[in-house]
Amino acid sequence: MLRQRLAGQGSDAGQRREEGGSRELMIVSEQGLRQGETGIGTGDQQNRRLRGDGVRRTEGRDGRQGITEEEGKRQVDPEDTEEEEEKEGDEDSPRDIQVRAIVRLREDQAVKDNLIFPFVCTLQGQEIYVLCVRTEDGRHVMPASNITEMPSPQFVIMKVRQLFSEQFIFRLFPEDSVTRISVDLPGGFKARYLISSADAHIPLELWMNIGSVNLVGIPLRLFLSDLNGELEGVSIEPGMTATLLHRLNDDLLKRRNLLSTCFAKVLSCRWPEALSAPGLIQSTTLHMAPYGEN
Repeated sequence: MLRQRLAGQGSDAGQRREEGGSRELMIVSEQGLRQGETGIGTGDQQNRRLRGDGVRRTEGRDGRQGITEEEGKRQVDPEDTEEEEEKEGDEDSPRDIQVRAIVRLREDQAVKDNLIFPFVCTLQGQEIYVLCVRTEDGRHVMPASNITEMPSPQFVIMKVRQLFSEQFIFRLFPEDSVTRISVDLPGGFKARYLISSADAHIPLELWMNIGSVNLVGIPLRLFLSDLNGELEGVSIEPGMTATLLHRLNDDLLKRRNLLSTCFAKVLSCRWPEALSAPGLIQSTTLHMAPYGEN
């Protein structure tokens, strides 16, 4: 009986020791859990790193970095600022815009010819003529010249002098007489003509021998009605015929088209004496006063 009592007491003591050990383990585990939740362990303090500006950078629970706290204010990390600056740096600079504009212009030129086309007229007696050039092989050509941008009046004057070899003096029509015509070329290309009208001053004695300077006058009426197709024998660069000008009168402003009073008055206007010397082109007034309306 004594042995049984002693055995029972030993069993109870062992059980109490096991329960006490379990309670100690539970207490330790709960303390560790509380420390992990509050984040006040020494390991967490060691993980706080100093930045270059002396402000500690913390790592959030989700592992994201980049948010700093200084005097209770939330700041953006410089690394994030650098990323924003890189994004801003991706915006187009003026130089990039200019380069792309040049590329687009070159691409446009690859599919389209832009030309300045002087429509040079002269009044002889009661008839208005349009001038063209006679080539060495006897062809009649209304000359044109390639351009890359909208030409100024000074540029147009220079081109007329070049294209007609300075055989006469002239003056430009008012600026609103300029018109544009686009035509299709073989191979799917297009040509765009900027047509600028000019008034040529050719004295009668020189007009009677105009062929000697390789110039030919085409009656203006053919550009309004060409029943016999005479304009088909006149070329316009590049590789077109003058028949494309059948539409010119419709494309001009009505108050300044080929049948307008304004058009006739420009050609019949008296030339200043200083511009009456034949055979020499001189600079003239570019902006002429408006004439009568239709």
